[in-house]
Amino acid sequence: PHKPPRSERLRLVAFLLKKDVFSMRGALERVARRFAVANVTIYSDIQFIRSHPELFNPCTSEPAS
Repeated sequence: PHKPPRSERLRLVAFLLKKDVFSMRGALERVARRFAVANVTIYSDIQFIRSHPELFNPCTSEPAS
């Protein structure tokens, strides 16, 4: 497992959220394990992304400049 910095993790989680990956059973747990973080961290990331959509470019899910 690789623990990416928060900014990279948010970018990746936003991408996965856009691709609807978290609707699959067990996906959140697998992502959390891969990023070496707790499930609650991914839940918090999803909540942050949904409450701050202006920070993420809808085309690429990368932080806006």
